[in-house]
Amino acid sequence: MRGFATPPGSISENDLGWSGSRRMLELELLHQWTTITYKSYCGTIVSEYYNWQVIIPRLALQHDYLLHGMLAMSALEIAAFTLDDEARVDEYVNVALEYHNTASSGLRRELSNVTPSNRQALFALSSILLILGLALPRFVLQRGEEGNMLDYIMTYLALLKGHRTIADMEANFRNKEPLVCNLSSYDDLPSPELQSEVHEVFQRLSALNEEMHGAVRSNSGLPELQAMSNHAACRRAIFYLEEDFANCRDDNTRSYCLGWPLRAGDDFVAALMAREPVALLTMMVWGVLLEQVRHGIWWAEGIGLRLVEDLSELIDTSEDDKLKVGVEWTRAQVGLDLMI
Repeated sequence: MRGFATPPGSISENDLGWSGSRRMLELELLHQWTTITYKSYCGTIVSEYYNWQVIIPRLALQHDYLLHGMLAMSALEIAAFTLDDEARVDEYVNVALEYHNTASSGLRRELSNVTPSNRQALFALSSILLILGLALPRFVLQRGEEGNMLDYIMTYLALLKGHRTIADMEANFRNKEPLVCNLSSYDDLPSPELQSEVHEVFQRLSALNEEMHGAVRSNSGLPELQAMSNHAACRRAIFYLEEDFANCRDDNTRSYCLGWPLRAGDDFVAALMAREPVALLTMMVWGVLLEQVRHGIWWAEGIGLRLVEDLSELIDTSEDDKLKVGVEWTRAQVGLDLMI
């Protein structure tokens, strides 16, 4: 799993003490969380404000790793809204990386011993780390550091799996946990009719999957078992992504589309890692959805665009016009030029 490099000269987990300038920094970041950043986490779901403004900070005083996750997100938000001061942006990005890495270490350590006393803190932290997993690449790549969006998405997927693991350890978790019990389940979301243009995109994507991996495939060049696995994996991923395009459009439902890579399944992830063209194109279509629903969310800024831009470079469209049409559609949707 790809992580984020800690800046040179940064603090270790044991150095995060409450003294001098470090204490003032942490007070600043905690104030940022309780006045502004918690709203960035909750979005327009006002019913969750009290949990994340009051309950979670109080819980963080008992669990350092949760506190570090909150401070990381607060620091990154300050960086995101700092204009015309690159030194200040760089300073707060470094702080965010430091706290992100100590929080991640704490999560990995505690996942081997999830108990009723730490489950809520770990669930809250994993939720914050999911946001940071999407937000940090933008800042890291802007600084000229190496990385690609496919690797970052694999890291994000690992975080999604950890998030689900924590929830699955408790029977009836959704009904018992105050952080989620008032939220609708994915299956209960309203399902409006999909726009005709978007429906046609998914029809073309499904047809391309059949052509490359189905029973009458003509041009994948893959062994039969691998083609069958890719066919089933992409069909599942396409099905759930089409649902997300219909279900996850407004301010109260858009966050549900962030779980799509997990619903797509492990075989689809394997196809992605193998850089299978239909899987890559399907992931690019998810990038289009992320770009369309990101309005007003600083930590989602540019994720979809960068995903489409990076993955389109991995697909050879020179010998497949249908694949080329799909790639060009995704690029156009996020405002990128067509590829020559």
